[in-house]
Amino acid sequence: VTRMEQLVRLRAMVDAALVEQLAVFDARAAARYDGQTSTQAWLRARLRIGGQAGDLVRVARQLSGLPQLAKAFAAGDISLEHAAPVAKLASAVGAEPLADYEPILLELARTAPPVKLRVACEHLRQLLDSDGDESEAARQRRQRYLAAGRTIDGMVHLQGLLDPVAGETVLTALQAAMPVPAEYEERSPAQR
Repeated sequence: VTRMEQLVRLRAMVDAALVEQLAVFDARAAARYDGQTSTQAWLRARLRIGGQAGDLVRVARQLSGLPQLAKAFAAGDISLEHAAPVAKLASAVGAEPLADYEPILLELARTAPPVKLRVACEHLRQLLDSDGDESEAARQRRQRYLAAGRTIDGMVHLQGLLDPVAGETVLTALQAAMPVPAEYEERSPAQR
């Protein structure tokens, strides 16, 4: 095990410990005593946590209903990025319907990148929550767009918002089309 692998595992363990404390804090609605309207707002204002605040709160609220996932997270076997989509799924459909699927999701969390787990959770949500699926799918259809145009010098400009499955398809295609960087390449993947 490399030093970086050890550090990533420790980072996951620290995140899990933070989530454990956050669950108690959130259950007590302690953010109100510090002048904040929600735990998420408190994380942003008091601890200066930005984009991860929502994931932290969602995982804190859902992890008690996902014991196998909680144990793996505490041990550093999976990251917050892996726990978050499963927690989002549990908040949409409830932890009880996920009981039969938790071992499968946990195995995927241990072996796949977070984006693959997010796609699997979205598919499972559609399967388990057919009523919510239609409204969520409708919302995503209303929000999606893709604009492509040529610039004056012949380059192509893309801008858009895609649903999770279509987005993953496009990202996979772009990654496959990206050339292997030359040894002397100094540009970032986004620039290539």
